[in-house]
Amino acid sequence: MRKQQVSVAAVAASAAIPLDREGNPFEVGVRLLFTGTATAQVEFTLDDIFDPTVTPTWTIAAAPFASGSVNAAGKWPFAVTALRLTLQVLQGKQG
Repeated sequence: MRKQQVSVAAVAASAAIPLDREGNPFEVGVRLLFTGTATAQVEFTLDDIFDPTVTPTWTIAAAPFASGSVNAAGKWPFAVTALRLTLQVLQGKQG
């Protein structure tokens, strides 16, 4: 799997980042990097994001990727179908 980078510049959720949950071993590194004053969280789903009849249920990740405002990095602990970044609070001018 190739490196993927997602940026969110408004209070919203990013597009889903699809992952290959069938990979063995399933190993995904995740890093949150803040360049301003913000609060964000990583969310995951086990649902099929490519099935138009399915509305994915997104679950908030555990620490260190739960709601926070400091840089964090780590290995994703279990197989999921997709991740996304949700920006909850954005303060001041970004850019």
